[in-house]
Amino acid sequence: AARRWIGGGWIADADSSDASASRKDALIAKLGMVPHPEGGFFVETYRTGTTPMRTRGKTSTVEETRDAADALAPTSRRATDDDDGARNCMTSIYYMLTRESAFQYWACNESDHVHYHHAGASVTYHLTRPDGTYERKVLGQRVERGEVLQLVVRGGTFKAAVLESGGEFALIGEGVAPGFDFRDFAFVTDARLASRNPAAYDETRQWIKPVPEDTFDHYYSKSSAGGGDKTDDGEDYFTPTRSDDV
Repeated sequence: AARRWIGGGWIADADSSDASASRKDALIAKLGMVPHPEGGFFVETYRTGTTPMRTRGKTSTVEETRDAADALAPTSRRATDDDDGARNCMTSIYYMLTRESAFQYWACNESDHVHYHHAGASVTYHLTRPDGTYERKVLGQRVERGEVLQLVVRGGTFKAAVLESGGEFALIGEGVAPGFDFRDFAFVTDARLASRNPAAYDETRQWIKPVPEDTFDHYYSKSSAGGGDKTDDGEDYFTPTRSDDV
């Protein structure tokens, strides 16, 4: 039987699958990951000037931000009437696709993203750019096969992602600048993807979210995350308890 080198020894494929599943579960628990709106799991690990996860995917206000002059960056974005365009300079998350949640729905963000492969199987990204071009890029460890360890996705690009067939999980990191804000985010609809690139739509329409949300606070709630804390006004928010020794 085929064997793999895991944890300092050779084990059979059946045992390898069990070990990979255990590793996946340990990472989700120890990193404090919760379900992600696009599929898979995530945890915010950095938001310039404030506590990760506390602002629920939104830019912190001056009152919420330490050293506000350095933590917020001006942009030309005006998503709402009260949006002054300021965004946290940078955010970062851990993100995971799993065998049970193996793809990331088509979505678009206005900020640049840099993706880093940390562990597990490879991930294929489907990208349609504002000029209509369609490209697939594989994020993974097998550089000799054309996979990349880092993948830059520019703001305004439509993006979907799929876990490698047979993979148990993939753990990646995402750095975002200017920092992630749900006001800059939208799920991609059938009409938008078909208009930008008909071939991409025909090939990947199954990854368009059928009932996309436009509010996301519940992903950060105590009941959703299995843990929590209180904001100054008594409202629940989730602050993950993490251990990097995994």
